[in-house]
Amino acid sequence: MSAQFNLPATNSPRPQPPVSTSGAAITGMVFGILSLITIPGFLPFSITAVIFSHLALKRIKASPLLTGRGMAISGLVMGYLSTLIGLAVVAFFVYIARLDPDSSLDDWLESSPVEEGEFVEPEDAEVYIIIPQGHSASDPIPGAIWLHGYGWNPSEISIFEEEYQERANELGIAFIAISATQKIDEGSYQWTEDLETDSEYIQSVLAEHEGKVRLRWPDVALFGFSQGAKVAGDVALADPSRYAGAILFSPGGFLTRPAIPETALPGHAGQHFFCFVGADEAYGNVRLNQKYHDAFLEMGASSIHKEYPGMEEHTTPPDFDEKLEEWLKTILGLKEIPK
Repeated sequence: MSAQFNLPATNSPRPQPPVSTSGAAITGMVFGILSLITIPGFLPFSITAVIFSHLALKRIKASPLLTGRGMAISGLVMGYLSTLIGLAVVAFFVYIARLDPDSSLDDWLESSPVEEGEFVEPEDAEVYIIIPQGHSASDPIPGAIWLHGYGWNPSEISIFEEEYQERANELGIAFIAISATQKIDEGSYQWTEDLETDSEYIQSVLAEHEGKVRLRWPDVALFGFSQGAKVAGDVALADPSRYAGAILFSPGGFLTRPAIPETALPGHAGQHFFCFVGADEAYGNVRLNQKYHDAFLEMGASSIHKEYPGMEEHTTPPDFDEKLEEWLKTILGLKEIPK
């Protein structure tokens, strides 16, 4: 007879499924981080972080086998924070656009107030006048008024007086160079870039020198460089009854848009403008040059626009000496518009 032995019963645990980290929680946290360290306020990243983090929390709550609640909460916080930043940026740009519907972001970023300077009395302005040989100062004459750039003065004409005297004799016009509205330092001036202020100043200076030269309006052209080019464009476009047009060389300034009249004026159709800039100059100069060309055409004036290839130096164009007479002849109606 064999013996039987009863072995004690055992309570072995049943195997459990493995615990895993929620993929949605990882995704939410990763996009939350990206939304803050790459482009703060970038809505596609921040919204993705919020969506996946919410999804992760819902799944973790429903399943004890999922972990990653801390990562999901982190992604949620970063996503909402970045979303608020993004909405604030959008609201700011909308606010700027409502202030001026024609403005753009780079207009707002580039524009800045003109620096303070000491206003020049018209009788104290530096002025250079060159008239054709043999011309009587009492007789009205067509003219070309030179407006210098920021921080400079009108001595360019005096430096090249012999060349300008030859041009005056050839064209039968007067050349006048005027120092700008405000004095920065000795021999250094700037324009205010306020249309009314600069325009009235130019007229007042000319009135002070009527005994030396009397201009025959509207047979008068403005030509200027940099800030002076900007002022030339604004003043000529605002008053076609006085100015036949202007030549702009690399316009620039503190304000980054032309002063455009609300509507075209009767004399605009008869005006001629030239807008020149180096193709490789600073972006602001190239862009402002294009804006003036567009503004002149919008008012119904004639405008020729040119960006000189390979030119990066902020200066007058390489064909200035060769073509200046031709450009002035066009503006003053002395020849056909060049093709």
